[in-house]
Amino acid sequence: MVLSRWQGLLMGILLIVSVGCSQEPASEEGTSGQPATLPDGDRPILSDRPSSRPSPLPPFPLADAPQTESENGEPVTPESEWITVQGNGVRLSLPPDYTGGNPGVEFAELKAKLDQISPSYAERFATIEANPEAIALLAFDGKNTSAGFLTNVTIAAERVPGEVSIEEYVRAASNHLSQAYEIESQGLLQVGAYPAGQIIGVITADNEVEVRQLFYLIQAEDTFWIVTYATPATEFQQRLPQFQQSIQTLQLSS
Repeated sequence: MVLSRWQGLLMGILLIVSVGCSQEPASEEGTSGQPATLPDGDRPILSDRPSSRPSPLPPFPLADAPQTESENGEPVTPESEWITVQGNGVRLSLPPDYTGGNPGVEFAELKAKLDQISPSYAERFATIEANPEAIALLAFDGKNTSAGFLTNVTIAAERVPGEVSIEEYVRAASNHLSQAYEIESQGLLQVGAYPAGQIIGVITADNEVEVRQLFYLIQAEDTFWIVTYATPATEFQQRLPQFQQSIQTLQLSS
């Protein structure tokens, strides 16, 4: 099986924004484990032989309309007041409590902002200093840090052969993620004009915080953009409408 370098990048990101994972993805002989630089990942995520995977489940439904209040009764900030974060070839709108940018050119600034929130987060972010261009965009919610995990959004990209379909890519991504995650759901949808897939997975950080991640895999010609929203599992349902609204604001450079 060919193990995509994207998976190594994904797990590295999780280690940066959390306190570490209690599970490690399986490594395979002949894989360097080093993340590819954006956007030219040199190997696709596709497997060259079948492997077991969870049965497909319906994706979480898209939010039909912006919500005016969250499950706990607090008002939801309207999208007109959101901020737009600029990354490397990508833009994304998020609620105003988020901050972020392009680590490739804003590494020092992002690290300083993380240091203001918690030095431990800044220390983990420093681990990508040797290759900050591997992440196209990083954003994090600096307001609510009491759960032991920093809610965040990351975007990376991988070039694949043009004949790879979204169905194949989502299936292979789910196979690889299941080495470290409990896969709860996977399915297909549209993100703007782009065909996409979504996967929801759960993993436990080494401080026993359960983290739920919503992965969007978006096909734009020969590139797949991987947008990952991560938050403590206890906050996922509350934040889900925001994640679903946010992904529909995605803009990719032509």
